[in-house]
Amino acid sequence: MDAAEAAARLYVNALNALAHSNRGLDAVVRIAEGVQCFALGAADLQSTCALIRSVMERVSGAPAIAATAKTSVEPRSLGWGAS
Repeated sequence: MDAAEAAARLYVNALNALAHSNRGLDAVVRIAEGVQCFALGAADLQSTCALIRSVMERVSGAPAIAATAKTSVEPRSLGWGAS
């Protein structure tokens, strides 16, 4: 997902955002623009962990330890997805 969607998703889940300058908006935008962001649809714990492991392997290029399930996810550019 792109940085704009990621920032919006992050902002609504931020704790104490109003205690920061510009109501925390600058901080969440800076975070979202600085990392790859992905959306995660959770299922049972084992499948969800396997999905996260699979994405992290593709992003980092390094195999994760004990990958057990074959799962596919397409990164999107906004928030919780690859930009």
